[in-house]
Amino acid sequence: MSSSVTDKAVKNVLNYALWVGAASPKYSNVVLSHVFKIYNDYIRANGFKLTRENLIEDFGTRPEDVDPFIEILGGPKAMVPTLNSLAPLIPILPHPGNIPIIVPLFCVFTVMTSLAVGLRLWSRQKVAGGIRSFDWLAVVGFGLTVVYGGLAVYHSKVSGPHQAFYDRTWDQLKENYKVYLILTIIYPFIMCIIKISLLLFYYRVATLNYVQWAVYATGFVTIANSIAAIFTHCLSYRPIDYWNHFFEEPFKLNTRVPLLVFGSVYILTDVAIWIIPMPMVFQLKLYPREKIIAVITFSLGAVACVASGFRIWAIDEFQIYTAKNTSTLMIDAWTMIELNLTLICASAPAIRALAIHYAPKILSTLPSAFTSSGATGGSKGVASSGKSKTPESEKSMQDVDSPILPKEVV
Repeated sequence: MSSSVTDKAVKNVLNYALWVGAASPKYSNVVLSHVFKIYNDYIRANGFKLTRENLIEDFGTRPEDVDPFIEILGGPKAMVPTLNSLAPLIPILPHPGNIPIIVPLFCVFTVMTSLAVGLRLWSRQKVAGGIRSFDWLAVVGFGLTVVYGGLAVYHSKVSGPHQAFYDRTWDQLKENYKVYLILTIIYPFIMCIIKISLLLFYYRVATLNYVQWAVYATGFVTIANSIAAIFTHCLSYRPIDYWNHFFEEPFKLNTRVPLLVFGSVYILTDVAIWIIPMPMVFQLKLYPREKIIAVITFSLGAVACVASGFRIWAIDEFQIYTAKNTSTLMIDAWTMIELNLTLICASAPAIRALAIHYAPKILSTLPSAFTSSGATGGSKGVASSGKSKTPESEKSMQDVDSPILPKEVV
């Protein structure tokens, strides 16, 4: 950034870019910095005069928007000097670019999550005897997560390579607002589905009353938080297509605080879902090593908690536009990471059960030099005849998609 331009001046130009774009429908497909120049040239050509009729006829300003626009520019006397001051600033203003991170994240996580969910379904069908309702709910969550990722990719394309408002067209900004609103509204719905699928799984396997009550409480908080988030985001914009009514007051409310609150509640439910299965895991009669592995498997949810924390940071950092940040793509990025990691972690127990189920069969096909090394979990090795010797506790775990899951409820 040039030393001659302060952060306050940059923020003022960013705000003026929005107002000029909304007030100039005839140039909605022109980069706003060029629209500044158009105003500058027009005012000079007309003897440094600009009237209400000029705005309506030559810039396409809606009659009901003319007076608010003039007021924002400082009134009739300050309007011309304000508009004239914008174009000369463009060469010395910063022109930050958007980080091209959305597409790579979408591709990588779609492949990883597809593999995890696919292995989960295979495990449920092969080991647990069938796919249950909570598995299908997770599949729905996965499908919606892919939809979110696809919309985020479109959001990145709409935003273009430039971040600052004055480096984009008004058409780009309107589409950006539209897509971001959709992403903000569908996120709580997707998160609710994924969490409820996990809670239903825990409820079916729970044998302790306080665990069942914990599932009820966490589920209630999750559903209530999601409903509140959806309605808040829908009602925070009046009218909801505020990009077409930019001069109406109040045209929208600042949603940063609600986003931070709802995100924080989701982190609390993440922690609860991470803790809920632990009492049942510790009750298992397993070898110490097997118990540690089981705890680690169910503790993978902590990774999703970390991603949720980074999403909160991104909202706090990028939801309010400043002289240095005018893009919400980093919020999209961390939301994609959070949703995908939640699904992957939720599939970990089933993937582990599948590995336990096939490990003896795979090891029995290896040369005796490998199988005699004690590689099988909990037993000394695999006999050269191909028959494995496995502890009774581990055998019971091979028949289910989780070490805590009784076979009759799978």
